[in-house]
Order: sequence, then C-alpha cells, then structure tokens
Amino acid sequence: MSSTRTFWILGAVLAIPAALISYSLERRRRKHHPERHPYQWGFFVSLDVFFLGAFVLLNAFTDLITGRYGVGAWKFFFGAVYLVVGRLGARWTRTGLVASTILTLNPLVWLVGIFYLRKRWKELGDPNAVTTSDGRRRERVYRNMY
Repeated sequence: MSSTRTFWILGAVLAIPAALISYSLERRRRKHHPERHPYQWGFFVSLDVFFLGAFVLLNAFTDLITGRYGVGAWKFFFGAVYLVVGRLGARWTRTGLVASTILTLNPLVWLVGIFYLRKRWKELGDPNAVTTSDGRRRERVYRNMY
C-alpha cells in the first residue's frame, strides 16, 4: 500500500470519531452555555490532533518493543505533544486551539482556522466573557460545563 493512500485512510479513520465526538461535545456545551458562539470546529480540530497523538504513541510503543529506540523515542515525544495540545484545544483555550490548528499540518484547516479564530478570539481569552451575536461583549457568571 502506498504511503499516500495510507495517509488518506488514516486521516479518514481519525476524522470520523473526531467529528462524532465533537458533535456530542457541542450539544453538551450548548446545553450548558447557550449564550456562547458554537465551538464545534474547535472540538473537531482538537480531537483530530488528540487522536493522531494517540495513534503516534501506539506506533511509538511498537517501535520501542521491536528495538527501534531512536525512532520510537521521537514518535513518543511527538505523540505526547499532540495529546497535550489536543486536550488544551478541547478545553476552549486560545493556545490549545492555535497549536491544534497548526499541528494538523493541513493548509486548508489553517485557512478555516484563521477565520474561525478571528471570530472567537475574545471569547476564548476570557472564560467569563460572552460575545453576543450582534458583536457586543458582556460579562457573565462562570458556570461549569459539566
């Protein structure tokens, strides 16, 4: 199997659960925070990076078990970074979402992420801030998501 074909198959396999879980998380978020803008794209990108990190970590363990220590160590490092960044992005942080967007290594996701982040930048920076649909900003009392 060619590496290009493997790349596309892996991308599809990781994107499907990320899309389903991001839809579920967005429904839960909307129930608890109806006044906030949607964050489904942020959940999707972050979970995609998180799942890719988990896949790379599993691959690193197989390399370490088979004795390929140099390659396995690098995969372990990058897999751990992807896991942490994916988790940060799923927690509505600017840093996590920006890093998740960059780590996708996909220019199309970068382009969509620029427009998405421009709309959500203020809301992601302050957990108590809410930007209403007409662009006004107001403060609210922080409620836990769960």
